[in-house]
Amino acid sequence: MINNLPQEQEFQLHWYPGHMAKWDREFNQHLQTVDVVVEVLDARMPLMSRHPDIRQRVVDRQKPLVTVLNKRDLADASLLDAWKDYFKDLGEHVLTVDAQRDAQAKKALVQAILAEGAVAQARWVAKGLKPRPIRTMIMGMPNVGKSSLINGLIGKKKVHTGHKAGVTRQTQWVRVHPQVELLDSPGILPPKLERQEDAHWLALVSSIGEKSFDDEEIARFCLGYFNEHYPHLLRQKYGSPSGEDAQNDWSLERIATLSNLIQKGGIPDIQRAAHRLIVDVRQGQLGGLCFEVPPAH
Repeated sequence: MINNLPQEQEFQLHWYPGHMAKWDREFNQHLQTVDVVVEVLDARMPLMSRHPDIRQRVVDRQKPLVTVLNKRDLADASLLDAWKDYFKDLGEHVLTVDAQRDAQAKKALVQAILAEGAVAQARWVAKGLKPRPIRTMIMGMPNVGKSSLINGLIGKKKVHTGHKAGVTRQTQWVRVHPQVELLDSPGILPPKLERQEDAHWLALVSSIGEKSFDDEEIARFCLGYFNEHYPHLLRQKYGSPSGEDAQNDWSLERIATLSNLIQKGGIPDIQRAAHRLIVDVRQGQLGGLCFEVPPAH
């Protein structure tokens, strides 16, 4: 991954809604009442889309954790197996899914919850308690696809979804299987991020509200990474003028020119080019991308 920003610089988020702060305060209380935790991550950036202290809280409470790498269809397929191995090595039950279309993966998630919740079920039987569905908390940062995943599990749109941060504003229990209940929750962000580059990537995938960043700043940052790792996808999407040698030297000016986004006087429209690049990445128009690789461990 390109680290072209100071690592010691702290990026203070300008968007941390009240419902998110409230959920963060209530998290430990919910954690006491559930049997299994499902954390949904963006398959393009699994570690950057993981709340920095959620896993430790789950481990401290000795709750089983199922890790879902969602938006598999938008990710670089060549890295998905490596990411799965990384999380398996951490002792996590990990799945890769496309919440919009992958029916088999959704069934696999239910089976994973049933398997991880079997210990809790055994405890109820041993105590002579009446059987109940496995209570499962589903959580993750904004716009990683939690609500889409739940809607896919129940086969209809019961919880709100959207392509921007902050659609889910309150918790709600949803029955997704005779033996499984899910607690849907608002996307949760840390109030600050230690690495500024993480905030840029989160902004790119709509995990941070649009008022918190500038399109041009985010787009220029991302182009630095794409120039090194995915120049061929930029060429496939935006073309390349004949006779040009600098194939890996992509800029917003170049995208504007190739996309005919020109202002009066023949000046490239940088803002429109930045917006187009961001939208194309979010919609998967460039192809499969990953914004980080599994770390050595």
